[in-house]
Amino acid sequence: MEFYSQEELIDALHNAILASIQNTGNDIFELMQQYTPVRTGVLKKSESLENTSSGIELKVDAPYAARVEAGGPAIPFKGVFRNKVKAHIKSTGTKIRSYTRIYKDQKPVTFKINTGESITRVLKEVPAQEGRFFLARSINEGLPNLVHNMGKTLKELEK
Repeated sequence: MEFYSQEELIDALHNAILASIQNTGNDIFELMQQYTPVRTGVLKKSESLENTSSGIELKVDAPYAARVEAGGPAIPFKGVFRNKVKAHIKSTGTKIRSYTRIYKDQKPVTFKINTGESITRVLKEVPAQEGRFFLARSINEGLPNLVHNMGKTLKELEK
């Protein structure tokens, strides 16, 4: 068994604790990637994990991440929204020139349906959304690994 000076022991303990935190952060990040709901993939791609000198930094940069995580009430659209409509031919054969449609306190939203087609509907509000709690679930399941990771890294100090 190797003996450490007080300074070496403090450094070794600091490094062991930091490694344990970072390993646990990796566990949590893997769980978060697994639990993140995917519609377009933007939310999942916005997630990142960075090891820092004091531990980890877990980020989710998608602007709607908090609403997906915790949910929220319906939010009415306010203001004027413009939608450019391209020139097209109606099913009746009538040619339509391009124009701008203006909506007040409403917004056109395009959805992809199962067939791969897109449909557009005019909504008066962002619908209420239940929280998915992908981050909270990942932390709750991954954090207990900290004790295990800590035990592993501290045992390595004995060698």
